[in-house]
Amino acid sequence: MRVCVQIFTRPPIPGECKTRLIPALGATGAAELHAKMTRAMVLASLDAQADRVELHFGPSESVEGPGEFLTALALRYDMPLIPQRGANLGLRMQNAIQNAVELGWASILIGTDCPQHAFGALDEAIRVMRCGAPALFRPASDGGYVCVGMRENYAEVFDEIDWGTAVVMEQTRRRLVQNGYGWVELGLGYDVDWPEDLRHVPRSWLR
Repeated sequence: MRVCVQIFTRPPIPGECKTRLIPALGATGAAELHAKMTRAMVLASLDAQADRVELHFGPSESVEGPGEFLTALALRYDMPLIPQRGANLGLRMQNAIQNAVELGWASILIGTDCPQHAFGALDEAIRVMRCGAPALFRPASDGGYVCVGMRENYAEVFDEIDWGTAVVMEQTRRRLVQNGYGWVELGLGYDVDWPEDLRHVPRSWLR
């Protein structure tokens, strides 16, 4: 099964990304970390030999489209840049996964906030999908998840989820069971959202 890694990100504009890290890093430092994490996810996807890598960018208040950084990154590594579509995170993920499935790919969708993906976690997810898993999730320590993989678009799994709360993975499991979907859960992941989460970030990324 061919695997497409879909990376959800946004332009690294100071004051518009990783804003909860600003007290620790400043607006510029938080944006620089976001840029480094985005680049790390791209390189991890390529190192893991994904069959296709896509950058899905969210909107920015100060630039139109993906902005200079994401445009240059996509050109350097020959990746498509795709705008995220949907009124909430669930719809945006549904649309991205549906696009991949319609083209005959299995989708692995990640954000840029989990450094583990740069150090073997993404390789594991790709192996699991290629071994026949119908879907997979890597739960996050905050109650959400940092990775979702699907061979088909289980759209119901993204409906009526309280995104950004500690019950996202619990609600997702309930949707999976209610709809009779099979899935695999990988080991716990860690998001970098708050200053205390910076302990999960390699020191070289904070320079």
